[in-house]
Amino acid sequence: MAWDWVVAPVVAGVVGLAGIASTWSIGLRDRKIRSEERKEQRRSEVYIDLLVQVSHDIIDAIPLVGAIGGAVPQPRKPEDGILLSARLEAFGTREVRRRYTALLEEIENIRGLRATIDRRREGTPLVSESEVTQSLSTDELWKVNRAGWQDLLKLRDELTDQIRRELGELPMST
Repeated sequence: MAWDWVVAPVVAGVVGLAGIASTWSIGLRDRKIRSEERKEQRRSEVYIDLLVQVSHDIIDAIPLVGAIGGAVPQPRKPEDGILLSARLEAFGTREVRRRYTALLEEIENIRGLRATIDRRREGTPLVSESEVTQSLSTDELWKVNRAGWQDLLKLRDELTDQIRRELGELPMST
């Protein structure tokens, strides 16, 4: 009879503790899942903004794109670029940041070549022209610039594919 008084409360206590632990574990798992979903949502928003910025930068670097692709969008404010960089740093993966940095470097190369070509056409002295560009004619600079455009578009496609892989739209590369 004494066991009846002890066993029932002990069993009820153990079952109650198991229920509490199970509920806590399920709640923790749900919180982690929701946190990951929010992170993926933020990442996808940053990546869309990044692709829009890339489009703006390419249109600015390659003037023909605007004529072929339709109306040229309004330039973005510098604050938008700073915010995008911060969001990319916070939510983007290292691989996307690396590819975006390579793309920005190619854009700067194209802009530099274009500025060199424009200054030569205007007859303005070139203070900072590199030895490599000094040895090339204007026609040769245009060829290098056009090759840069192709490289830039390839980098954009690689960045886009990387983003699509990370967002689950393309299979991950092995």
